[in-house]
Amino acid sequence: MAITLLLLGMNASGQNYAVQFRSSVNTEKDRVLIPLDAPPKAIDVGGDFTIEFKMKADSSFFSSGTTDYMGPDIPVFFGGIILHRLALGQLGDYGDYVVTILSGRIAFFVANENAFYTVHGQTPVVDYLWHDVAITRSADNGEVAIFVDGELDVQIITGVTGDISYRDDREAFSPYDPFLVIGAEKHDSLLDQAAISSFVGLFDELRISNGVRYNSTYQPTAFFSDDTTTVALYHFDEGAGTIINDGALLAGTNTQGTLVPDVDGLPALNWAPSYIPGCTDAFGANYNATADYDDASCLYPQCGAGTVWNRLLSQCVAVESNCPSDLNGDGLVNTGDLGVFLSGFGGSCN
Repeated sequence: MAITLLLLGMNASGQNYAVQFRSSVNTEKDRVLIPLDAPPKAIDVGGDFTIEFKMKADSSFFSSGTTDYMGPDIPVFFGGIILHRLALGQLGDYGDYVVTILSGRIAFFVANENAFYTVHGQTPVVDYLWHDVAITRSADNGEVAIFVDGELDVQIITGVTGDISYRDDREAFSPYDPFLVIGAEKHDSLLDQAAISSFVGLFDELRISNGVRYNSTYQPTAFFSDDTTTVALYHFDEGAGTIINDGALLAGTNTQGTLVPDVDGLPALNWAPSYIPGCTDAFGANYNATADYDDASCLYPQCGAGTVWNRLLSQCVAVESNCPSDLNGDGLVNTGDLGVFLSGFGGSCN
């Protein structure tokens, strides 16, 4: 039973937990540290990769507006930093990246020793609802895509190509250089506090893969699973303490993370119940009034041939077909369509 729950992203009690980041600026606290080096870790991706996670944030903690930061700019300190893998000192080296919130939307900053670029999404994510976020990056041409809730938000060739990993044995200008930090600017103790802002909200289900997982719209899943391209997988379902377990067992190096509490000695303040997956559509036969994360499990009334249930209209609607001979809407032209034709043959259309 316990093994099944862990695979589903829950702890042995069946509770789904998330990390709750509480402070917009809190020097060297209220964050999760994951080591990248000494020895080198599989989580230190730098070629083709996918970073995906779930988040829930309130707009009151983030700047709003319509400013678009797309392009060769470095505005990452001004947003709510979610993932920080930018080393102090020389920008680039092999490379760096940051995931943040700018103007209420996801932004991804990427750099190497020759170039840098900020990719800025268009979909608001600070509405205090759970959102699935995925970021893919291709090394050959530097293409970056941001997906929100399974839908392609933005896709662009940045020109930042090649390996952007944290170089093994790279000289560290800060003790936090060889870490991926979740929920904060890792060097905030050395920077102007007024110029930076960390993530405030709930964070859950982080998976990092050493390949591009998504090229088009996809259906998000409630919990991430392990496979041979998963180099790091964190369900954050410990619910207590400061140890963050890595569930990537097939291709990862089991890189354990550490929660640094917002308040010394009180890690419980950084743990909170996470989302409840289920059918959130009241028109679904299996509607769950307590669910706050739609897991695509809704069951709808059976519709007739050539029609499908439309969630927005809450009724069966005709399926547009590019095959007019498919009279019964089953995707095939066969004797079933002949039967539909013959059943109406000789009738009046008046």
